Amino acid sequence: MVSIRLSQGLVALVDVDDAPRCQGRPWQWRSRAGKRLAYTVDATAGRPRELLLHHTLIDVPEGHVVIHLNHNGLDNRRANLRVVNRKAAYEHSLTRSGIPGVWFD
Repeated sequence: MVSIRLSQGLVALVDVDDAPRCQGRPWQWRSRAGKRLAYTVDATAGRPRELLLHHTLIDVPEGHVVIHLNHNGLDNRRANLRVVNRKAAYEHSLTRSGIPGVWFD
């Protein structure tokens, strides 16, 4: 496991094999839908766009999204990431109880 430094002293986790894909970019974090996510800005294609860390690690087919199994958007180890359709992602989002560390089965 490798820690990627983000803005404001936070870190994101990735697997050792994925660390080279993350190097050379200034990573930051933002909150989206109540979850912290790591991102960078990619301006290589002309117009700057936000590039999420987990999207640099996993190819996501159209109509699918990446979920973080433990609901921690800064934990980007492959064992914690799954590509699912939007319905499955919605169902996964309902497994949170709203109390930190407590999930419904």
